[in-house]
Amino acid sequence: MAANLSISDIEDQVDNFIIRKPTHGPKSKDDSKEGPLIHENIPLVLKDILRVSRDGEREAVFTVSINKAPCHFRTCIVYAFVAGECPHHKLYRRYILDDSTASLEASIATKPWKRTTIAALHNEAALLSNEESYKQISESMMRLLSASLEYVDPSAIRRGHSVLLHCRPNFFRGNISLEASSFFIDKGKPRKLEIAFADHYIDWHKSYKI
Repeated sequence: MAANLSISDIEDQVDNFIIRKPTHGPKSKDDSKEGPLIHENIPLVLKDILRVSRDGEREAVFTVSINKAPCHFRTCIVYAFVAGECPHHKLYRRYILDDSTASLEASIATKPWKRTTIAALHNEAALLSNEESYKQISESMMRLLSASLEYVDPSAIRRGHSVLLHCRPNFFRGNISLEASSFFIDKGKPRKLEIAFADHYIDWHKSYKI
């Protein structure tokens, strides 16, 4: 990184990295035994999730049929509209999602320890802002820390929002739902993220083969 970059330039580069970070990770082999290729972060619509089954031989691995062939995966990416909220829990928040193919319940972990850590770092940065020599960098840190809360605190998700979820299917008492480990609230009016997800979904499924 060039030495003459300003704090604002550095902050912009960090923002660009977060926005442009790929959501489709590499495929991986099951670590414990020989078997089929197991995918991560596959794009699915809610109708696909309803067809998912557990892999009987591998823990935390799921199977769905794509192009009439079995696809084994651990995690998936879903884009959907928040149609409603369910009673929440201290450790997670529950929502009803709809993407026009199906409706499904999703739970998103609240991760209170992450919020506590970010709040503590924000307070430390605020203290540094009282010293002139650290004022500029501490203000930049506070802006970045405040922005990061949007990625760890699902309480900001409301009915009417659209969300991109990194998640996995969850089976409980014969029902299937989604369990999300991270999320992004899509606030863009031009629906660019929704269109990008749809394009990625079509390309991924068209090119899938065993």
